Amino acid sequence: MSQNSDLKTMNELSGDLEAERFAESYVRPETEEGVQRYMFQKVNQKRHELEQILVFDQIKAPLPKKKKYVDSKQVKKKRIIAKENQLVKQCKILNE
Repeated sequence: MSQNSDLKTMNELSGDLEAERFAESYVRPETEEGVQRYMFQKVNQKRHELEQILVFDQIKAPLPKKKKYVDSKQVKKKRIIAKENQLVKQCKILNE
């Protein structure tokens, strides 16, 4: 609809050029539709750019490191050593 009127305006110069200088001549449904289309296009363009950045960041980001397999014997050994150290400290306190 607005494209038809734009094409008609471009081809015909019979419009009132003096009246077109004022804002009232642009307050029409065609103008509102054009502004809405422009804003919709800009929002979609920005959304597309942000999606591309997000995808690029996901590709570029390193994968999380896998946890190493923890041997249960090593864990038990560390716990025993920690308990032993704790008992040694308590013995020193009692001997003093």
